[in-house]
Amino acid sequence: MGHNNPLPTFNITRRPEDNILVVFFDDFSRSVVEQWAAHVRAADGKLHSPLRLLYDFRTAGPPGPYALSIVGPLMREITIPEDTRNAYLFKNHLDTYFAQSIVRNMPTNVGPVKAFIDFDKAIRWLKEGLGL
Repeated sequence: MGHNNPLPTFNITRRPEDNILVVFFDDFSRSVVEQWAAHVRAADGKLHSPLRLLYDFRTAGPPGPYALSIVGPLMREITIPEDTRNAYLFKNHLDTYFAQSIVRNMPTNVGPVKAFIDFDKAIRWLKEGLGL
């Protein structure tokens, strides 16, 4: 028996026009969260300021308890460049409510974090201060 659907994962793309990193999650299963955490640890010290990250949660939905339990400690153990901004993109306003639990678990070294339901608004906010 073969698998028609690939296993869920996450992927990261860099937008060439503004260097914003877009992190897309298929879901928040334990395996996807562990893949992402391993990637973050491997990239530690390799990212440079200004750093702009857009986390696209529209397909995955809001993070579950496992993701929330590891994100704060993970962010505290890595080096985050100065002048970093994080935008969280959700499918609807209800999901942005859940984003508040993410923000509360984030250490201050991650920089400003804001939740959006509109991709273009998230990109505009991330570009602030980039001089583009």
